Amino acid sequence: MHKILIKVTKNDLCFSTYNKETDNANLNNTNIINTKNIIFTDEYIIENMELVSAFLNVVILKNNVTNIVVKDIKLTKLVLHLTNYLPNLTKLHITSDENITSDLAEMIYSSKYLNHLNCFNISNFMFEKLNKKLTVEVRSELLFISNFMKANNIATYSDIYYKKNIIINTFDKNDLIDFETFLKVNKKLKSIDVKNYNDKDIHNIIECLIKNGKKNIKVNIYEENENISKSIDYLKKIQSIIKEKKIKIKIIYSDEYKEKYFLKQINLNLLTTSLFIMITLIIGIIIIYKFFDFKANDEIKQVQEKIEKIDKEPIPVAKTEIKKEENEYNKKYSKILSELKKINNETIGWLKVNNTNVDYPVVKHNDNSYYLNHSFSKKANQNGWLFADYRNKINPLDNNTIIYGHNDGNIMFGSLKKVLNKSWYTNSSNHTITFDTGSGSSKWKIFSIYTTPVTNDYLVVNFKHQNNYNDFLQTIKQKSIYNFNTDINSNDKILTLSTCYNNSDNRLVVHAKKIA
Repeated sequence: MHKILIKVTKNDLCFSTYNKETDNANLNNTNIINTKNIIFTDEYIIENMELVSAFLNVVILKNNVTNIVVKDIKLTKLVLHLTNYLPNLTKLHITSDENITSDLAEMIYSSKYLNHLNCFNISNFMFEKLNKKLTVEVRSELLFISNFMKANNIATYSDIYYKKNIIINTFDKNDLIDFETFLKVNKKLKSIDVKNYNDKDIHNIIECLIKNGKKNIKVNIYEENENISKSIDYLKKIQSIIKEKKIKIKIIYSDEYKEKYFLKQINLNLLTTSLFIMITLIIGIIIIYKFFDFKANDEIKQVQEKIEKIDKEPIPVAKTEIKKEENEYNKKYSKILSELKKINNETIGWLKVNNTNVDYPVVKHNDNSYYLNHSFSKKANQNGWLFADYRNKINPLDNNTIIYGHNDGNIMFGSLKKVLNKSWYTNSSNHTITFDTGSGSSKWKIFSIYTTPVTNDYLVVNFKHQNNYNDFLQTIKQKSIYNFNTDINSNDKILTLSTCYNNSDNRLVVHAKKIA
């Protein structure tokens, strides 16, 4: 017998396991139950399904409830039985970070009234089946970010599935692989905007569309250079071939381009103009890249200037004043954290890695995708910001606190690749990481550095059993490229830094244990 707490919060009817002691005589007595905090046993609900649902319908109508929130995935099957008697509840949100099993997905699919599901993750097959009846959202992050994925803001499986329009700028090997994966999953695609044309890319795009049985797709090619005018015959040939597939190629010319190259093209030197436009494009791309880099560095500078305005008193070094030193530091850090939260209320701390450029505030959102393309001030920015895993608690810390960041240039985690240099990891002064939070300053000693193919194995936040945690710690320690001679056991808290390495194919990972 399990006790279940049913709680009304705003428009949500929340189900969770109730572990506190309750007077058994009153456990199922609805006459004394607060209609916003209801406790039943699972046995009572099963035996009195119609009675319980009738009571809940009154609560739902009284509080204008529309959503179901299940905090323990083990309760989902019982809740799904109840939903067949609760017509006003159409949205199901499963908050625990566990995958939806096939049998549970079948029950969700068979539910009478649900039209929306939010969960951690679900198999591709069941996602596709459920999507025929419900809108499905998954919260787990896709662990690869190619240029194609970045340009189209794709971070989750549901992003891939629902995307109607995509943009293609560049098309290297990784982009082509991700494009093919996208086509296998996506069911809503209507148009493709090709921003930087060449014959090879168009050939690959058309080949992938046909291979994956895509029809009624419009491919818009935006004039960017003279390659288009040189390839008109080639494009016409492709158009005639793909006509039966209902894939249409359309070239979109600017008014300036039409006037310059169509009305006067007889008198123009195509070769000279082509070279000029190509050079202009290259310069333009460089300027755009530098512009985004400038924006990111400018924001970092603004944050640093904000902190420099906070008065910093010299810290005493005498042994007798260590406690005073700690108090003064914590007092100053609290003031710094307070100022940072005025800029971004999702600030949770400050991370510093010795002998790198990693010296930034850390933020945390309700997912692992927002700060991939938003800066500290929450403005759109391709460089993103350092952010903690949305599953992590900060006070108290979890077994494994995970911090992510991009590795572009020398900002964010761009300089973290230094840790792979022998001169860096053999220098003991580099082995201590500082991570300051609202609870004060904490020191962490590095015990493992390695690169790995894309995987979720090291991205576990908490462990139910100490043995599992200890096995996990020994596994990640053994992966290290260098023996730091640091003992680690299941009583330790660890900090994990994760960033892309070698484009999107691998991850660079740093693990450190809390020492102070």
